[in-house]
Amino acid sequence: MRAFRGATAHEVIAVRLDPGEAVRPALARAAQEMQLAAAAILTAYGSVDPIALEVPLTGTTPPAIFPIEEAGPAQIVAAQGIVASGSVEATLSVARRNETLSGRLLDGTRVRFGAVFVLLRVGGVRWSFVVDPDSGMPQFDAHAAGAPTQSVMLGGRPVDPAAVALVPPALIRRYGALPIARTTDTLIVAMADPNNPFAIDELRRRTGLRVQAIGVDPRELIRAIEQLLA
Repeated sequence: MRAFRGATAHEVIAVRLDPGEAVRPALARAAQEMQLAAAAILTAYGSVDPIALEVPLTGTTPPAIFPIEEAGPAQIVAAQGIVASGSVEATLSVARRNETLSGRLLDGTRVRFGAVFVLLRVGGVRWSFVVDPDSGMPQFDAHAAGAPTQSVMLGGRPVDPAAVALVPPALIRRYGALPIARTTDTLIVAMADPNNPFAIDELRRRTGLRVQAIGVDPRELIRAIEQLLA
């Protein structure tokens, strides 16, 4: 047994999936777009059709698992899992007519009328799946996410790594917009051009927070970005 510690809860994210989308690939795509190094799937609601799961086969020795694909519609009852560096592993329980089906989520499960999955972004670590050399099976692994050992200062104030983690690095570099702090509903962002409406709108859309832009020296900003995102 191994225990992985050091992670902190950062942000609750709701991912809405549209009718016809394959659930697992869509969640993986959303995780990659948001650059989620580690997240937990907390719950979900909605409907699916068809249903593709990997379920245990009872009455066999040794125990076995096999894939099933059933016609829907079915209502999502529960969902749990993890997002590890863009990969998604989850279990899904659905109710269909007078039965409940539960198992590992496979790519063939598709949204019928709509679905929402709630994720908890985890900071301070990077989760991944690595192949065990003995069994050939994927094993969960975790290590500390890269972070500066010393505090980074910008505009006379320390940069909060938790605020930086809310915005994808590609977006920070594209707009020269570095989050430095967060209050309850506001993200404070250091920018060489604090009047750039495109950057502010994009940051607001990506984070769901109000954006307060402050102007800083462009050279200091570039140094801070390179130090934090190296």
